[in-house]
Amino acid sequence: MAKIAQRDRATHMYVVGASGSGKTKFLEFLIAQDIEEGNGFGVIDPHGDLIEDIKGILACRYHDEKDGRELAERTVLIDPTDPEYTAIFNPLEELPNTSAAEQANELVGAFRRIWSDSWGVRMEDLLRNALIALGEARCTLPDLPAFLTRQSYRAEVMQRVRHPVAWEYFQGYDALTERAQSERNQPVMNKVNAFLSDDRIRAMLSAPKSTFNIREIMDQGMILLVNLDKGKLKGAGDLLGSLLMAKLQMAAFSRSDVLPNRRRPFYLYVDEFQNYASDSFEVALSEARKYGLSLTMAHQTLGQISNELRSLILGNAGIQVYFRLNRQDAQLLAKEIFEYSGFEVKYFHSHSPTFWSLGEEWERKTAELQRLPLRVCLAKHKIEGGLVLLHTADMNPPWQVLGMDIGDYLEFVSELPFGRGHLVPRRDLPLFTRGRVAERAAAEVVREPPTPTPPSTTSPERKPRPDKEATAPARERAPVAVPPAGEGKGGRQHKYLQNLIKKLAEENGWRAIIEKPTPDAQGQVDISLEQDGSSIACEVSVTTGGQQELGNVRKCLAAGYDQVILCSPDKGSLQKLEKVITKELEPSERERVLFLDPEGLLAQLSQRREEDAPTEQRIKGYKVKVRRQLVDEADEQARREAIAQVIVQSMKRLRDED
Repeated sequence: MAKIAQRDRATHMYVVGASGSGKTKFLEFLIAQDIEEGNGFGVIDPHGDLIEDIKGILACRYHDEKDGRELAERTVLIDPTDPEYTAIFNPLEELPNTSAAEQANELVGAFRRIWSDSWGVRMEDLLRNALIALGEARCTLPDLPAFLTRQSYRAEVMQRVRHPVAWEYFQGYDALTERAQSERNQPVMNKVNAFLSDDRIRAMLSAPKSTFNIREIMDQGMILLVNLDKGKLKGAGDLLGSLLMAKLQMAAFSRSDVLPNRRRPFYLYVDEFQNYASDSFEVALSEARKYGLSLTMAHQTLGQISNELRSLILGNAGIQVYFRLNRQDAQLLAKEIFEYSGFEVKYFHSHSPTFWSLGEEWERKTAELQRLPLRVCLAKHKIEGGLVLLHTADMNPPWQVLGMDIGDYLEFVSELPFGRGHLVPRRDLPLFTRGRVAERAAAEVVREPPTPTPPSTTSPERKPRPDKEATAPARERAPVAVPPAGEGKGGRQHKYLQNLIKKLAEENGWRAIIEKPTPDAQGQVDISLEQDGSSIACEVSVTTGGQQELGNVRKCLAAGYDQVILCSPDKGSLQKLEKVITKELEPSERERVLFLDPEGLLAQLSQRREEDAPTEQRIKGYKVKVRRQLVDEADEQARREAIAQVIVQSMKRLRDED
């Protein structure tokens, strides 16, 4: 089978043919070509077989080449069916050059395609405004049910929302009775809860920070492999694939900030693409190529797509590949593939030719498409013209290429680090998603509710309806407003770090108290931590100078704390403070003082918890030896880095708002 020239890969490609006719092997050959050329590409596979074949190709290159580690680092693997590891994906996470409203519209399109049988205007309006609000507040899709049903949580989220239309919508929503709210949100709740009821999907979507960046994958020519095994995920796989497709399209369009000649090509293979083709897919077909995204779409029959989408594909796919077709598809596509002149010779009689009629020619070509042998296809170049009969290439199984038996090969592949840098052990998900604690801590920082920008100066003021006020039953109240930022000790950044440290410490088994008075009543400790007779005083430094922090440290030492930790998010300031303070302390005092950033503080608390964990427990009257299973160092480091990223983003947002 001949290779396809790189210049021809810039166009979209359309592959259609019956099940078992050879489409998957054809795609595998193209993907092997991309791997050899070092191209960036993505694969969305609804069955899982193609992903396993690609892993085999990558395994052979990893085994034979020096760039194996680089190839492994370039790979991102998304497989919700993996029982041990998962990628984390937040569809609401912001993209460059893409507003929360634009992103919400794309995601609503994905939901609409999957839930088309029960879709309505009111349902769409509610879902769109909810996704805008959750996106601006840096929340996740699993937060949607709580946002729609719990007024206190909705009030917390809306404090971080600036979109005027979403603000006005939920002002009206809050004015409804509980019954009216339930009637409005029930269709959305039913669908979303069914989707999130799959533990594998919910775990994948439950953290605010994705473990991969789709825009980065495109710009850096990485490899994205998505296994949506329909046999295991059922309908949830289709919706997850639609959300990923929407995110890929948005990432492609966000490349408008890059000069056209600097947009690195990215080739996206989508098997059974009709499962993920939302309304915006038609826009992607006509526009995405300008932004360096080339689609290769494969499916089985024309009956799986609408007539409008079929016309758009046949008009925009520069290369079209046809495997064996059923009669109905063959009749339609025979007119698209072949040219008819009416002068094709049927036979000669007495040196006089007899020609096929146009109808006979069409019937012959229809039959030809129906009778294509296994792994044989017709490829047509719509731009340059020409029709070629191709045989898909034979590719030896990877275990044969590597000289292994199947058992050794499977063990070898399972140990390869492909995509491992973008995966989280499922057993550690509760720890990894501590990033949500860092985000939620920001919500507890003292702040004034934002004043929404009115959508129009001529819009009438929205007032609650008297009848609704009179009949609405008592509902859960929003949190009571607290003094504005800057009042009291520390300001918003200081309070954010206090709340964050308190939550992280409590997750590690510490009793944490903010602003605990010292025994002599001469001061307070920012965060006092106690556990099994041990005590730690944490002092937070954001803008304070060395002499003031020296006084804070001495205050905590005098209060009798076993250890004092001075915590600052600015490593440069932390080093200066350490230099000033340690110079003034006695050697015995220095041993009790640590200078840590929030990430280091988390590591210290986790380490103390492991060291202090008992080696024996009494269960039902018996002493039982306990073996502690240590968390993999690389996994723990990945968790700490993820939390550190969230802290940096939250602190930056608080500084900008100040």
